[in-house]
Amino acid sequence: MSGALPSGDADVPFVAAVDAIDFTTIKSLEQLTPEASFLERLVAGYVRDTEEQLRILDRAVDSGDVPGLRDALHAVSGSSGNIGAVRMMHWCLAMRAQSDAELLVEGRSLVERLATLIAESRALLERYLGDRHRALPKL
Repeated sequence: MSGALPSGDADVPFVAAVDAIDFTTIKSLEQLTPEASFLERLVAGYVRDTEEQLRILDRAVDSGDVPGLRDALHAVSGSSGNIGAVRMMHWCLAMRAQSDAELLVEGRSLVERLATLIAESRALLERYLGDRHRALPKL
């Protein structure tokens, strides 16, 4: 891509077409262990890690640290793919494909967009966990 960095999903057509969460991935993760709290701990760790990467990205933008910016995007895309947050994963991959100059110019909007994507993924994952919890048989 050349010119202005995509600011939202509508600017990256493939990302806009991707569901935020791949629930097939979530269901596969649930099957890894019969332990009821496994998925809850996994989601909590994912949220904690992505929020930390957001802080790292913010500092990298402030200091003009393009390798640090790319590393944070890489970390978020990997962990997002692992938990099924595919819209965020694809967005991070699209941002990593931008030039250094584009990343530096649009760095603040990257931080803002990533914060929005994290909030979206967190809300959907937490809603899934809540629905799952309500569906469990009551003892």
